[in-house]
Amino acid sequence: MKNALLLVSFLLLSTTLLAQKQNNVWCFGLGCGINFNSGAPVSFSTCAMHQLEGSASISDSNGNLLFYTDGDTIWNANNTVMPNGSDPAYNLSTTQAALIVNSLSNKNQYYVFTAEAFDGEYGGKGFNYSIVDMTLQGGLGDVVANKKDKHLLDTVDERIAATEMAGDTGVWIVASTRDGKRVDAFKLTASGVDTVPVVTTTGVLDGYYSGCMKISPDGSKLAMAEHSDEFDIFDFDRATGTVSNGVYIVDAAAYDDAYGVEFSPSGKYLYGTSSVNAYLYQFDLTAGDIAASAVKLFNSTNQLGTMQLAPDGKIYVARYFSEPLGVINNPDEPGLNCNYSDTGFSLKSGWCQFGLPNIFWFEPSFTGIKQVDSYAGATVFPNPATNTCELKTATSLYNEPYTLFDITGRPINKGWLNGTSTTIALNNLAPGIYLLQTGNITKHVFKVIKE
Repeated sequence: MKNALLLVSFLLLSTTLLAQKQNNVWCFGLGCGINFNSGAPVSFSTCAMHQLEGSASISDSNGNLLFYTDGDTIWNANNTVMPNGSDPAYNLSTTQAALIVNSLSNKNQYYVFTAEAFDGEYGGKGFNYSIVDMTLQGGLGDVVANKKDKHLLDTVDERIAATEMAGDTGVWIVASTRDGKRVDAFKLTASGVDTVPVVTTTGVLDGYYSGCMKISPDGSKLAMAEHSDEFDIFDFDRATGTVSNGVYIVDAAAYDDAYGVEFSPSGKYLYGTSSVNAYLYQFDLTAGDIAASAVKLFNSTNQLGTMQLAPDGKIYVARYFSEPLGVINNPDEPGLNCNYSDTGFSLKSGWCQFGLPNIFWFEPSFTGIKQVDSYAGATVFPNPATNTCELKTATSLYNEPYTLFDITGRPINKGWLNGTSTTIALNNLAPGIYLLQTGNITKHVFKVIKE
């Protein structure tokens, strides 16, 4: 991984960055639902959605479902269509139909980005956004009347993804156009959406309008599945919103109808599905020849679709018209050690189709970002680190707990601060970004990079 692209300074983020419960409740497929609030996934059957492909769901910081959408209709937590929530972008079937991102200026509002299917075939509305305000309808939320179907692009592929901007000043909303041959990145800041995108020509070889797009947890890589026969991997620049250094993996036999992509939590591995062949692949992004690193993990009896990294650190795999989901239990392990189970999670009710919810992981900070030395003269050194790092403070701190989280918000190490220097063990962790939280009542969060 190119750690120089991850961070150029040490930042202290507000604790809202760890409120990962906003992604704990999923609605998708034919009435399918999963709740991760207990730590283990629990299937439920109250979702009103019946969707072939993409969807998006959002919960509050306590994991209570707020609303969900298939890109055409928005349902509230009571599984009732919001009064102004019909047809936000006229979407019948899109690989990644929608993406929900918190407003950076109003904690009660959410942006719902929608991509139309088949590059305009069903109505020609392209790429749009609407704003949902949760103070409306007695707290059940509704689409703001003058903030519905705000137009961004006339034509769009079926891909939407998001990642934090460098310096944590906003969010990049990324769409692909022209069969993956162009990437358009829109800035979302506290001022709203900049409607003029940053445009990059990708150099995709055998592009197609459908297939998933994901950005790695650290924001340094962008991957696309081209529904023809190709997986594409790029460097993503969080400062400029551009992609570069494309790796194009094409194989008409192996990757026929490439559909889903997902990164492991550390970003070391990329997973891809081929829907027609029903193959699941793993690619090592640290390999000198990424294409040659491909490992065929499984040949399913069902067509495979979207993959999604979940709050429990596992990757779930959509199996078309199926009751169980596939599960990659250890996504940061190489090859077959990733422990894929093709029937790893039983939905109990409803049927999965090709899609799972499209997720943007981080909630924004409404209290802003402060330099680390604003907290007891704190620094994390070295950072990046290999085996250990130290949290150093000018003030001696005792009896304050710390917790180290992975990028999905899963706690992986706990301890207590020890005076002015506390050693944090990293030697058993995969390379990537981690979040170090300290404090009892007032909490402080540091980004830590493991090389």
